[in-house]
Amino acid sequence: MESTVNSQNHLNQTNPIDGINLKKTFTKGNRPRKLSYNSKNVLKYKSNIRQTSSKVLARTTCPPPRRKGLRRSLSYDTLPKMKKKMTICQPIAVQRRLAVSRIKVQFRHKDQHLILICLAMISFTSMLAMAIIAPFFPTEAAQKGMRESVNGLVFSVYALVLMVFSPVMSIIIPTVGSKLTLLVGVFVAGISNILFGLLDQIDDLQIFTTFCFLVRIFEAIGATAFSTATYTILMEEFSDNIGTAFSIVETSVGLGLSLGPAVGGFLYSIGGYGLPFFVLGGIMLATIPMCMCIIRESNNYKVIKSPLKSYIKIFTISKVAINGFVIVILAQLLSFLDPTMEPHLRQIGLAPHYVSLVFLIMSATYTLSSPVIGWISTVVPNKFQLMSIGLFLLTIEFLFLGPIDLFQIDTTFTQTAVTMAFIGVSYSIAFIPTFETLLALAIKNGFSDDIGTYSLVSGVWSSFCSLGEILGPVFGGFLTEHFGFKKAATSMSMCALVAAIICSVTCIYFDEFKPYKRKNKSNEKKDSRALNHMVPFKVNVICCVTQNIVNDVNSCPLENIEKPNCFLRKFTYDGRYLMAFSSDQTSVEIYEYQGPAAAAHLLQDIPSTNQDFLDYSGPKVAHIRKNIFSCFFKLKHLINVTINGEQLNRECSLFTENHRFAIVVSAAFANEESAVFYDLYQNNESLPIGSRSLLEDYTVHIIDINQGRVIDRRTFKTDKIFLSYNHGIYLHKNTLAVLSIQHQTIHIFHISKEGYFINVRKIGRFCFEDDNYLVGMGHPQPMRPSRINNSVRPFRETPFNSLKHRLLVFLYKFYKFNSTVKGDNLPIKKFFYNFNIFANLRIWKMQLLDDEHILIKYEQEEMLLNRDNIFRGYNMFVVYNLRTSEIINAYPQSSDQFLYIYENFLDYFRHPSYYICSLSNNINAKQLHDQLLKACTQAKNGSHSDAVKMILAILPLNAQSYSPSPYLDLSLFSYDERSICVYEKPRQCNDLPVRFYDRQSNRLLYKLTMKPEANRNSGRRLVAYILHPTDPLVISVIRSNSQYTVNLHLRHNNPQSNEMMNMNQPPQPSQAFFVPSTNNLSYGDDENRILKKIKESPVLPIATLGFLGVGGYRIYKARSRGGLKLSLFLIHTRLAAQGLAVGVLGSLVLYSLGERFYKNVWKENSTDNGKGSSN
Repeated sequence: MESTVNSQNHLNQTNPIDGINLKKTFTKGNRPRKLSYNSKNVLKYKSNIRQTSSKVLARTTCPPPRRKGLRRSLSYDTLPKMKKKMTICQPIAVQRRLAVSRIKVQFRHKDQHLILICLAMISFTSMLAMAIIAPFFPTEAAQKGMRESVNGLVFSVYALVLMVFSPVMSIIIPTVGSKLTLLVGVFVAGISNILFGLLDQIDDLQIFTTFCFLVRIFEAIGATAFSTATYTILMEEFSDNIGTAFSIVETSVGLGLSLGPAVGGFLYSIGGYGLPFFVLGGIMLATIPMCMCIIRESNNYKVIKSPLKSYIKIFTISKVAINGFVIVILAQLLSFLDPTMEPHLRQIGLAPHYVSLVFLIMSATYTLSSPVIGWISTVVPNKFQLMSIGLFLLTIEFLFLGPIDLFQIDTTFTQTAVTMAFIGVSYSIAFIPTFETLLALAIKNGFSDDIGTYSLVSGVWSSFCSLGEILGPVFGGFLTEHFGFKKAATSMSMCALVAAIICSVTCIYFDEFKPYKRKNKSNEKKDSRALNHMVPFKVNVICCVTQNIVNDVNSCPLENIEKPNCFLRKFTYDGRYLMAFSSDQTSVEIYEYQGPAAAAHLLQDIPSTNQDFLDYSGPKVAHIRKNIFSCFFKLKHLINVTINGEQLNRECSLFTENHRFAIVVSAAFANEESAVFYDLYQNNESLPIGSRSLLEDYTVHIIDINQGRVIDRRTFKTDKIFLSYNHGIYLHKNTLAVLSIQHQTIHIFHISKEGYFINVRKIGRFCFEDDNYLVGMGHPQPMRPSRINNSVRPFRETPFNSLKHRLLVFLYKFYKFNSTVKGDNLPIKKFFYNFNIFANLRIWKMQLLDDEHILIKYEQEEMLLNRDNIFRGYNMFVVYNLRTSEIINAYPQSSDQFLYIYENFLDYFRHPSYYICSLSNNINAKQLHDQLLKACTQAKNGSHSDAVKMILAILPLNAQSYSPSPYLDLSLFSYDERSICVYEKPRQCNDLPVRFYDRQSNRLLYKLTMKPEANRNSGRRLVAYILHPTDPLVISVIRSNSQYTVNLHLRHNNPQSNEMMNMNQPPQPSQAFFVPSTNNLSYGDDENRILKKIKESPVLPIATLGFLGVGGYRIYKARSRGGLKLSLFLIHTRLAAQGLAVGVLGSLVLYSLGERFYKNVWKENSTDNGKGSSN
């Protein structure tokens, strides 16, 4: 309770720099949306993964340092005690690779279906209000003397405002929030509708026209606000089912468009001009309270900005431009009918209610077909195919709408109604995929999956639609007034034909020819695993776990296999290669992975076992242990890397995002006696030479994995860089940061597309290049030795270095601001009292948050020289802006605000392009974290600040230190994190197996077992697991003293004769890992007998002959009824061929069902009864 109160008090504070109220930002009213605990059977989280975490970090304060000694808790329990069964879905960037395509919308929390209903109702009422003027407004305007062209402008100005203000709204939404934008837009649109109903009281034509335009403009501004916000909320809530959710909303849109003219005509006939607007405006205002109660605020508004240059970037994408052109043409075709259909039908004597009925028919077919088209859109991978089909159909239908003189058809109500019905279906086919395509293209071309992109896509899509709605009434009114409706409809048909041809060319060029051109140009072989490396996991784990399909497969752990004389490191993130270091640590070996079934020929004689080890003696097992590594991994490149006697650090390696380059570091001890004076002490922050800080010469190498050669190098002389588990280097996208502990300098490099290092900046003594001139001119003082903290330094400059100076200035402003706000000098006195502590801080770790921000951890100098206790002394986290050279914020290690950020925004620190589960997006990981925090707080001599310090001690995170394997996903499996965890670091090896349980059914799925050590007193044993990113393949490396043992764990399913199986061993739970085997299965005598009977069964030929007879009989009946025409012959010949195919397939299905019945049912019953094959 005390910790909760302290945390709440910290949230009430205000940042002195930007004045942001933390309570308003992070508490319940506007809290970031993480997890929903009230779902019936599915909990889900949508994480904005790729956003800049520093923008979140800048929202908290820096409390004064605590000088009190800190104590570490003794023990904690990491095992969750789950009482309920639940399934946690993944963040959106990962879920799109894992989840099987779904037909229906998956609700992630109990209010989500209400949100969808609310959005659909808003879209329905808005379309209803917009469509009611189509049947009667042209007549009213004509009675007041308004021309048809001006009437078209009244319709068009609505779309013009939408086009202009949609980009503005997409910039406003990330700032003020989508909910507020929605509410304000609905309010403005409702009031404008009511005012539009009062315009019939104006008799003067000019005043009437002016107010028509003004009210219509304000109504369009409100509609722009709530429509853009509606689609933004739609993408936030249903980003994994955007096609289906969008089709549901479009169904409500079509329903509003269909009922709008009918409702408008009905209300107009009852109460005149004003009643339709009064009723619909009142309904829109009535939806505001419902929206306030149901719709939640965005999870990251006021944090993420939508830059204006994003519009330039998205419009430069070729497919976006083509998709936008299609949207413009489609909106133009639909809006063309608004001002032209009523005069066209008036010429043949149809009343306004007939005009309303025509619009109703078109909107009704659009509404009914939208859900079906939405489902088809989720199935068809290339959405441009659907667009081209819909546009070709619209081309034909607009020719019949006129109709043109070539068809010699008269304009009638029936002809117009039928054509409009087909137009509604065709418009749905072409229009529904446009929204999902635009979002997918934006994310595919580098835009982050967050509210900024959602609002950007909504604004761009609305702008395209509005542009078409502008051109449609303008061209329609102009062409109809000068050339007639038939020629105007023919012109619209030609526009649809041009768009259809462009879509067809896009399908052929971009999806057929262009990839081959790129492939031939680069001469690089693309592997399917590199494009979608989660496909094996999608089949093996999602199907086996969530659908409870039992796979009777068994473990095949191979102990102490033979391998080349090298140190295995890790897989590349696409799973294609395994990287290793040579035994002398001078070369890098690249092994190509051959797939999960590469060793099937070796294991074809080994039966599936329930034992923990493949403990068979004899030449077969010896042959398997000798050759299984070479079956799975083929040596591709042996790259000589080191120079000048250096050795590679086998615990340090990084991979670029394109899986092409690898970064490794080599080091050699430096001769400090012969080193140049400036190489030892480059600034006054350099650490003194001690026994724990032996200096070395380092070289950073970048390797081309495909070509097998070293591309570039960078050397650091007489330095100290911690390389274990990528401690001192960090890679984010194409930006590499290297931390020099000795010289307290961060080196920033950019990696070019060709793999070369480009020097960007050094951060330490100077942050900008011109800082050197300022220091030289402002402080012309020779360097001289000085004594600081009882350690003699070779020299000391008068000023602090640039980075430390910026930190001290930030802290001074912070305490000065607190003193001014409180009217007390105590905060500024604390700053001067702790000034020596701040000045003595040194950089210990760092990580890149994004391309512009870096997280730095400062510790006292004594801590760096003597790492006895990580909790002793004062530590601080600093967020630094690389572009502006500013300190954004600073946090002590015991900060509750920083703990809150760590708990709720951990994905921002990990850059989870490959990493799946974290406590920020998974309830199970969050429970483990809460248990740890509680155990540390309640431990003997423990406290809340001790627990916070211990948890935040892992920050900054090491680069690429987490395993991307989905089998460590806590939402799918539960396991003991004391034995294995997602963090790639060796752990204590014990004799107990690592058991993995299905999270949904609590069923034991598989286990990894290490063979007990024969000599218990031989020393400490450590085990490191190397997991393949997608396939069920695990390599465990056990180190005992200087001995290394490599074990291979895989899944093997091979039923064999009972002589090689232990029949007395009880059956084990079914497994989720599976390695497909290509060997021919050998069945026993009973199996062959049963299968032979199935093959000899008369059911198979009878079924085949039955289908053939049906086809022949239909051909005979067609001939007897008037001759065998060519069309009938083709039709029934096709039926006969289909009958033959179905007969053959039916035979195969019956054969497979009989085989499965024997293996899965009959054989299991016989084994359970203990009677063997006698049953």
